[in-house]
Amino acid sequence: MSRMKKQKPFSYALTDKRVVIIEDEGISQTYLSRILRQHGLIIAGQAYNGLEGVHVVLRERPDIVLMDLQMPVLNGVEAAQRILAVYPVCIVFLTAHTETFTWEQAEQVGAYGYIQKPADRITLLDSLLRAYQTFQAKIQNQKE
Repeated sequence: MSRMKKQKPFSYALTDKRVVIIEDEGISQTYLSRILRQHGLIIAGQAYNGLEGVHVVLRERPDIVLMDLQMPVLNGVEAAQRILAVYPVCIVFLTAHTETFTWEQAEQVGAYGYIQKPADRITLLDSLLRAYQTFQAKIQNQKE
């Protein structure tokens, strides 16, 4: 009996995508990194505040930015605006405060999604996949 390798959900579509994680909580950053690596994504960089995150993203030029909204030095919205002024990238916000932050606000900033913390593995990967596919479709439409 041959042994079939079990396919991890979502990994086929996000495999080898480079991600920068901007999150001020070390435990959350570790948790996110572990899940993303387990599913074939590459952690291109990490930052613990918004200003540092802007520098890491502009240096590394990742496919996806996973960014907390409430951080020291520069919040996620301000950091996203600085990043997107220079480099078009798929930004997905993380927030524990969905009552004060809406999808419409995320879209106005230029983000492609947002995830409520704490997020389980399936919610995280599904949200990243949908956001990245939407980003790719927009980029493709701009080329045509």
